[in-house]
Amino acid sequence: MFYKIIFVILIATFELVATELNSTEANTNKNYELIIKGFEHLDKDELAKKLGVIQENFYTLFNKKNILPQEFVESLDTSLKSYLESKGYFDAKFNIEKQEHKIVIDIAEGEPIRVISIAKESDYSALLSIINWQKGDIFASERFDKIKETIKKMLLEKGYCHSTIDSKAYVDLVKHSAKLRYKIKKGDICHFGKATVIHKPNDIDSKVIFSRLKYYEGERYNPHKIEESYNALNSLGVFGNIQIKDYLKDSNSTLVQTEISLDKRKKLRHYMLSLGYDSEIGLRFKGSWEKRNFLRGAQKIKIKSEISKKYKALEVTFFKPALLNYQNIYSDFYFIAGASK
Repeated sequence: MFYKIIFVILIATFELVATELNSTEANTNKNYELIIKGFEHLDKDELAKKLGVIQENFYTLFNKKNILPQEFVESLDTSLKSYLESKGYFDAKFNIEKQEHKIVIDIAEGEPIRVISIAKESDYSALLSIINWQKGDIFASERFDKIKETIKKMLLEKGYCHSTIDSKAYVDLVKHSAKLRYKIKKGDICHFGKATVIHKPNDIDSKVIFSRLKYYEGERYNPHKIEESYNALNSLGVFGNIQIKDYLKDSNSTLVQTEISLDKRKKLRHYMLSLGYDSEIGLRFKGSWEKRNFLRGAQKIKIKSEISKKYKALEVTFFKPALLNYQNIYSDFYFIAGASK
């Protein structure tokens, strides 16, 4: 009898703990329908995304409701204030009402900050069109930051890695006005310096890596060349954890040095088998086998076959990167052979 009582108490305790855990989990994962009221000029959908609303949700998609997860509820006040100020509405007032399954936000936008003057000065005239403010525009700080980033990106793409961008916004919260000033100096033109491989697999020569680089020593600097080089190295299908670091040796240098580090992928074999039926040729089998870094050097071999009652085929492909090099111009070797019946 004593054991039975203990058994019952244990079951009851377990059920109680399980209930509490489920209740806690349900509370943690609770979602709310978010309702936004009072907007006149701002985009409700954009605000909903900034606040953490789930957009790609089956329930949201078909019922057209904004679903806000519990994890974003605590920071709702801060996120909303930050968004309104970034759009130029520093005087906006809002009220957040939390109900059992809903959160209702009522916003009064108030008077926004407007641009009353724009001063632009640059020794690179092409940049002036990017500064596209007009008098009377609402001063949105996110737009102000984006224009600065666009200018910086454009200067880098043209090779100016020593540019200075002095952008200031003088905001008067009482008069609801903003005065903007841009002063830009493009600086000296930079060029690529020597590329150095600091880490690579032992069974792959440095010339294979250099053959994929889309820039050369002495060429005008452009960050897109580094991105293209990364993609070219990745397309070999041999390297993993590819890193190309670009830097200046000192603040006065105009040579951009690059350091390249690569590891070898763990999986270098790829298999494919398929079995299907076609009304014209009947049962059909297809298969392929591919080995990357075949006999070292980032070489690749691939064998493909197809067998059916009416058709048979075999194809062998061999690829060797950087077979020849003449004055830093690399040539790959590509061989394909096959037979079919």
